[in-house]
Amino acid sequence: MNDAARILFENMHSDIASWSRHTASQVRRAVPTEGWSPEQHQALEAALREGMKSLAWSFFGTFDNVGCALPDGVLGYRITGIPSAEKDGDIQELAPVDIREDDTDYADMWQEFLASEKEQRHT
Repeated sequence: MNDAARILFENMHSDIASWSRHTASQVRRAVPTEGWSPEQHQALEAALREGMKSLAWSFFGTFDNVGCALPDGVLGYRITGIPSAEKDGDIQELAPVDIREDDTDYADMWQEFLASEKEQRHT
């Protein structure tokens, strides 16, 4: 996976973790949870986190027109990273680079990233 893709997915993964904790906190304020066990609180956050990961997968699938979700005349979209380089103390924008590698769908790249993250946590 190229750097632009890895950075995007790492940021999204981090944001998902943060938002799932925040949303779980909002749920706890809105719903009585006094009798909940620690496992139930953890399950709430896990369910929210998994739901957000699925939403991200669906979002990335739209870019590749997975399930023919886009209207006629739109084949898909590209996600590009805009690399930069420093020259003489100035930051210069380089040519945009598609985060896709070969013909891999963005949604598949997201799934591969999540699988590699899970594998790294278990090693």
